[in-house]
Amino acid sequence: MLCAKLVEDLKDKQSFPVACFFASPHAQSGGNPKFIIRSWISQIAQLDSNVLDLVRRHFEAERRASESAIWSLFESIVSENRSYAFVLDEFDEYSRRDDARTDFLQKLKEETK
Repeated sequence: MLCAKLVEDLKDKQSFPVACFFASPHAQSGGNPKFIIRSWISQIAQLDSNVLDLVRRHFEAERRASESAIWSLFESIVSENRSYAFVLDEFDEYSRRDDARTDFLQKLKEETK
C-alpha cells in the first residue's frame, strides 16, 4: 500500500513520466525479472511519444523482442537524459533459487549509469 501511495503521489506531483511494477511470483510474469523492463518500457512509451517512436524504430520487424534487445532499448531510453521515475515494489518476493534477481539488479545498474 505504501508503494502504491508513493506512485500515486509521484504521478500527481511530478512533471516526468512514472512507470511502476509491483512484482509478484504469482503474477503473469511468473517471477521472471525480464518482464519488469518490458513493463516499464511499455508504460513510458504510453506517456512519452518520443519513446514510442524509439520503440517502433527498434522493433519494426519483430513481434517479440529478445531480452538483449529490450535491455538495449531501455538503455537508449534512459540515456536520453530525460527525467523518468521507475518504481519497483516487492522484488524480494521473486525466487532466490537462481541468480535472476542479482543479474537483473546488476544489469539495471549498468544500464542506468
